[in-house]
Amino acid sequence: MTNEGHAVKSTRRLRLAFLVSCAINLVMAGTFVGALLHGREQHEAPRHHAPEASMLIGGAVFRGLDRPERMALRELARGEYPDILARRRAEAETLLELIRMPTLDAEALRAAIAVQHERLSSIHSAMQDVWIEKVASMSQDERIRLADQVHNHLRHPPRP
Repeated sequence: MTNEGHAVKSTRRLRLAFLVSCAINLVMAGTFVGALLHGREQHEAPRHHAPEASMLIGGAVFRGLDRPERMALRELARGEYPDILARRRAEAETLLELIRMPTLDAEALRAAIAVQHERLSSIHSAMQDVWIEKVASMSQDERIRLADQVHNHLRHPPRP
């Protein structure tokens, strides 16, 4: 009977181990499937906000500008920095310095954001002026081609 009792205990232990192993496997499989589904939703979501219509059309016009015109606009956007990314980093650092202060000066933070907003707004206005002038100088056929190009871009945006 001792062998029989030992065999029953071993069988119970094996069953218990099997059930625990199945439960762990189900948890792992559920986690994996959940991560896949969640990752797919995140990947399909747009990475950047969609540009406003004037920026979208302006981008199409910008690509059609001569190199010197494009470089002049890039220089305007860059300002005193080596490139646009450096300008954005410097602006972010300005805000982060204010946020890190021992006592937050909300008015100084608002003022710094307003200065950056005004600078960006003036850059956008200048770029819009350039592309509006460019479109105004186009023939109707050229404007139709531009509109079709932007329309196709809206219908079939590039994949992220």
